[in-house]
Amino acid sequence: MQIIQIAKADFLQRVRAPSFMIMLILTAILSTLFVPPLDANYAVLTLGEHRLRYNSVGIGLMFAFTISVLLSLFAFYIVRNTVQRDRQTRVGQIIATTQTSTVTYLIGKWASNLTLLSANLALMTIMAPIMQLLRAEVLTINIVQLVLLIWLVGLPVMSLVAGVAVLFETIPFLRGGFGNIAYFFVWTFSLASLGLIGTDLGISIYDPFGIAYPWFAVYAQPNAPSIQALNLLGGSTRLMPVLDVYPISWSLPAIIGRLSWMAAGAGVAVLGVIPFDRFAKPQGRKLVNLWEKLFPKQSAASGAKAFEVSRLTPLATDRVRSRFLSVIIAELRLLIKGQPWWWLVGLGGIVILGLLEPRPELMVAVTIWPVLVWSAQGNREKTHDTAALIYTTPHPVVRQLPATYLAGVILTAVLMSGFMLQLTLSGAWLALTSVLSGVLLIPALALALGTISGTARLFEISFLIWWYIALNASGFPALHPMLTDSPATIPVYLAVTAALLMVATLGRLRMVVQ
Repeated sequence: MQIIQIAKADFLQRVRAPSFMIMLILTAILSTLFVPPLDANYAVLTLGEHRLRYNSVGIGLMFAFTISVLLSLFAFYIVRNTVQRDRQTRVGQIIATTQTSTVTYLIGKWASNLTLLSANLALMTIMAPIMQLLRAEVLTINIVQLVLLIWLVGLPVMSLVAGVAVLFETIPFLRGGFGNIAYFFVWTFSLASLGLIGTDLGISIYDPFGIAYPWFAVYAQPNAPSIQALNLLGGSTRLMPVLDVYPISWSLPAIIGRLSWMAAGAGVAVLGVIPFDRFAKPQGRKLVNLWEKLFPKQSAASGAKAFEVSRLTPLATDRVRSRFLSVIIAELRLLIKGQPWWWLVGLGGIVILGLLEPRPELMVAVTIWPVLVWSAQGNREKTHDTAALIYTTPHPVVRQLPATYLAGVILTAVLMSGFMLQLTLSGAWLALTSVLSGVLLIPALALALGTISGTARLFEISFLIWWYIALNASGFPALHPMLTDSPATIPVYLAVTAALLMVATLGRLRMVVQ
């Protein structure tokens, strides 16, 4: 009973937030993109050289595969704050004094996460037949096939994601931005393991993503002897030949296998019992204490010297000399302060590496090093609850915000200084200009996303996706300013930088007014 109460209270708190409605609206918009128009130049799901016919099975497969592969990434960041919110609001300390066991608490949080993600699945279940009617290739709707594909594939995946999100929040070094990055790579490596599942229906039930069973069921159909590859987000709907897909029969072992993965999500959440501190500072945990020494927590007051206020004086009404340079230096110190020693050593190593090997791919790769530093820009005041102090100072928009941005630019310039020096010595002016545009763009992106969201997560996940695509999409150098070889793309990136700074300015103005 306590589990239901914890899950219900947490879920209702999330539903009341505006972000819940935004999530549903984005889900509805993305659902329309999952089923491209018949004349579209892109395809969501292709089997070999064929696209799926838009009957209920084909559309169900598109939704199910997209949920399993893509939503499993974004879902983690959607639900990842349930335990941390109790920690920040001090509710967790109250819960810790009750008779609620740790297992009950963690399962309740897992159930809340799963309920929230199930709302997404429910909306997609509604959107799937609507999209079938809108595309109008096959008007006969098989609601059973749609429901089975979306829920048997999607719900166990969402359960695992919900459990992993709870587990990460109980592990000290995975609670913050490092956990966001770690999950991204866990997700990437998990997708790479799909090829190891097997090649028959019996083995495919061990696939946590749920993709293997319906895929091999389609592959076993007599009209698909030449299909050898499953591709997500590739091809052209307009030009590709159409493959008829027939209803998929789910065997009892396959259903039990999917339900087992759903239960595994709760098991993953329960694993958090081991590292969970129950909202108290851990005592005698050598591993945790060692980690805190290696990764010291960054405090809003880091580097500030203690002083006593002997008297209070009114603010001066006359104009005083601007100390903009001092504000920039202070912002730069806030960015660097609290970083572990090995992070600074790594930064120096990247500078030396740039002098030795100024390759474009390497320039993009090293930008992941300060991602957790960039992500603090624009939201530090809200994170450390200092907004009331910062926003009441003179000129919080025209002075403090540009100083924050310029501090990020300086840090990025230091990161890329080895590359830029080598490009200057070799006379590669186009490449140097491209790198400079990236130096200006990345801090602007961090500042804009941090300002409008109030958290670091939006920038972290957006940057990681951009970084990953840029490294792997070798045929599209314009995706990243440090890869581009065209002078025409540099003004575009500068314009995007200006637009992002405008967004950050408007966001800061809104916060100051509030």
